[in-house]
Amino acid sequence: MSQSDLDWVEKSAVLTVSAISDNWWETTFYSPPFTLTKGKKYQVSAKFSAVNNSTQKAMRFRARYSGGAPFGTNIGEFTVSDTPTVKTFILRVPNNAPNNNVQTQLLFNLGADENDVKIDNVSVYELGTPETTFEITSYKDIRYSQRFQRTSVADYPANHSPNVLDIYRPDNNNVYPGIVLVHGGAWRFAGKGKLETTAKELAAKGYVVANIHYQLSTPTTKSFPEAIIDVKSAIRWFRGNAQTYNLDPNKIAGIGGSAGGNLIAMAATTSEKNDFDGPANAYSNISDRLQATIVLAGGMDQEYRLRVTDPSAANSEYVKSYFGITSASINLNNNRQLRLLRNASPIQHANEKMGPILLIESGGDVPNAPKGRYSESLFNKLDMLGIPNEYKRITNARHSKWDSEAPTRAVYMMEYERFLKQHLK
Repeated sequence: MSQSDLDWVEKSAVLTVSAISDNWWETTFYSPPFTLTKGKKYQVSAKFSAVNNSTQKAMRFRARYSGGAPFGTNIGEFTVSDTPTVKTFILRVPNNAPNNNVQTQLLFNLGADENDVKIDNVSVYELGTPETTFEITSYKDIRYSQRFQRTSVADYPANHSPNVLDIYRPDNNNVYPGIVLVHGGAWRFAGKGKLETTAKELAAKGYVVANIHYQLSTPTTKSFPEAIIDVKSAIRWFRGNAQTYNLDPNKIAGIGGSAGGNLIAMAATTSEKNDFDGPANAYSNISDRLQATIVLAGGMDQEYRLRVTDPSAANSEYVKSYFGITSASINLNNNRQLRLLRNASPIQHANEKMGPILLIESGGDVPNAPKGRYSESLFNKLDMLGIPNEYKRITNARHSKWDSEAPTRAVYMMEYERFLKQHLK
């Protein structure tokens, strides 16, 4: 484990504890040293499992200054079973630490009468100073587009989005930056409810959040480019109604996960262009530009995905139905199909006018590649265009679980806050 900076200290390691001692807490693994700041609070996360078909293990977590006495004694005593379990601890570095930035090690103590325990995916994140949180108010199922004319939301066919969104905002009269959330689900499943918890948490932190639904595909109905048109329409509607919801129209970011990550990135890279514009409406002349974008394991280069990181996706019914491809497999030698893939790839549309972008992956997303699903050519193009860009991997997170698993959601939330404070507030 090594430090990258004070806001992000994160590395993976596989640590196996197997020594046996006669004293209950004498068997201890010390992590490699890294730097923490005195007086600050950190979240420590690690995955534990018993091995060799052994019984439950009793363990304890604490920390120490490198070569010095432990602090945080008896933090998080727990048992470990054969089923891998992610545990999260809060660690505060005392104000009386030897110096401001102190070399620190994690200690994992193992009971003397136990066998092997595997400890991996150890991560440390700075929590920072707690911020004021707000009571929130919400507005549900607001129509942002009339692409599908129906008399009520319930009348919309199952394969089409009713083009609605939910608004969450602090329950006061202040003006706040905005965030557009776009759910994932292989362009076919789920809905805005998949990011409802995230929407509420962001609103409580001081954002006006539009959690949107968009047209979904079915086995017989494509949703490219309709889903992109919906996302861009939602951004225009959001900015066009800024005064109604006390939104700062000059500070709007987008966050999308998986398929939603692809869609929000497409919106970011095609903003203020004629690409993927829907029917003319009252908001057609309003900008769909995003001041910052966060992509959670979303496809940025569909061709690269099929050629390198996930060739099996060429046979995916979800990928094929999104594009309306009816052949048994997507054929990269078929010019029409290749054009579709490229046209749905944000890397093809990236331009110097787009805002900063943060690309985040979970630990299981293409773990053996240096930057996961993202090609070096993507980052090279962003650098060439002068677009600020970052890549992060959240070790203990699982794909598509950024909203539903509280420990990792907290880590994602820290990344959102850090990035948005830098580029939006």
